[in-house]
Amino acid sequence: MNPAPEVMDKEQCAAYLGVGTTTIERWRNTEGLPYSRVGHITRYRRAAVDAWLAARETTNHPAPTPQPVQRRRRSHT
Repeated sequence: MNPAPEVMDKEQCAAYLGVGTTTIERWRNTEGLPYSRVGHITRYRRAAVDAWLAARETTNHPAPTPQPVQRRRRSHT
């Protein structure tokens, strides 16, 4: 498998992310997928796409539950 080029067009970016070109357009317009435009040419830098994707990474692990605070009993003497 060939690695994705450093600068990709829409079709290459879609293939890199495993989605359709329509999804790339939607993500660009609504989800903030980073791109560069010179005239009518739109390009996607692989490093910027990777950073965008990493910022959206999540896990299925629940947040840790805080431990209850242990209070000392006062002695009344």
